[in-house]
Amino acid sequence: MSVQVSEVIIPTAESACQSFFLKMMLEAKIPVLFVGPTGTGKSAVILSYLSSLPRDKFIRSVVNFSARTSANQTQEITMSKLDRYFTLSC
Repeated sequence: MSVQVSEVIIPTAESACQSFFLKMMLEAKIPVLFVGPTGTGKSAVILSYLSSLPRDKFIRSVVNFSARTSANQTQEITMSKLDRYFTLSC
């Protein structure tokens, strides 16, 4: 099994803390919002957590935003992913 260089995550003390608090907060059903400068590993920590969830119970879907992403675009992206999922599962 080959791994892409972009998929390799080197754990740091900060990412370990982020992972721990993300897991604890979500298990306690407390909403979480990660904020911080670009390149600090926020997305990597969250995607790693989502990847660890059981696939028979959860659907992982990632939506990337930019400063130009509108509410309508967000809704269209979300609806198209839901349509695709329900079309494939029926």
